[in-house]
Amino acid sequence: MQAIAAWYPSLHTSWRWSGNLVTNATWNDFWLNEGFTVYIENRIMEEIYGKETADMLALIEFQELQMSMKRILNGEHPEDTHLKLGLEDRNPDDGMTDIAYYKGSLLLKTLEKKVGRQKFDAFLRGYFKEYAFKTITTEEFERYLNEHLLKPNKLEFNTEEWLYGTGLPSNCVKITSKRFTEVQKLADRFARGENIFAGNKLKRDTYITQEWQAFIRRLPKKLDPKRMHELDQKLNFKDWGNSEIMCEWYVLGINSGYKEIRPEMKKFLDKVGRRKYLMPIYEALAQNPDDLSWARLVFDGAKDHYHYVSRISVEEVLYPDKKNATN
Repeated sequence: MQAIAAWYPSLHTSWRWSGNLVTNATWNDFWLNEGFTVYIENRIMEEIYGKETADMLALIEFQELQMSMKRILNGEHPEDTHLKLGLEDRNPDDGMTDIAYYKGSLLLKTLEKKVGRQKFDAFLRGYFKEYAFKTITTEEFERYLNEHLLKPNKLEFNTEEWLYGTGLPSNCVKITSKRFTEVQKLADRFARGENIFAGNKLKRDTYITQEWQAFIRRLPKKLDPKRMHELDQKLNFKDWGNSEIMCEWYVLGINSGYKEIRPEMKKFLDKVGRRKYLMPIYEALAQNPDDLSWARLVFDGAKDHYHYVSRISVEEVLYPDKKNATN
């Protein structure tokens, strides 16, 4: 881990260090904290677990970014897919989406591929040294990038499109993984009705978290509840113990009418207060009257344990009439 350790004081605190040492000047520049944090986290994963695992993590994040992009582009504020936001007269929480985290990280990954890791690491060391214990705007970052990386290396790069443009630029770095592809093929085989458990070779520890996420995401968006029950018998996704896996499984179960998961899902919603996991589940539950009624009962019993932002966000999904009445 020599390369990373040379410019991070502690691998255990680097995700906080990167965002707090150089801090976004305004909420419109939020990506400068979180994009760098995700990029550095992925570099650390590569150092510890290898490039294949780091790439699978990045691919899961890329899928989440694509889903967020689609939702935001079809919503009221498609400009929220910019890295440089415009949140004047709006709630700053509106800018805390996957865009800042994952589009920001992909910008840095794309720059790294363009210039090479050695030169990019030298640029990052200079950046952190220049702006240590200071705040910075997107415009200042753009200037520093041009002066200290692009111009010295005589590189053409679509910086403005990345920072101020809608959506994801076409020159975004492409990430691939053989293991990711293989587990998707396994999901396709299960969806076709094959017995993927023949010989009892497939177990929970066969794959890591990101691979199981890829497996679940590859399954049909509406799966026969009997098939979901079969997977739970063999793998127990509904009570896996990992929030990433359980959130994916609950959303698929809700969309598939697999109500057998409700007891475990209630325990999860009673225990977990993080918006990242709560919102997909409650949004899925809000799509039909029976699930919505059940979701309201669960929420009303658990809401006092949620973070304020999480509570307000979920309440807007489950009780939209209250929001409209307020407006």
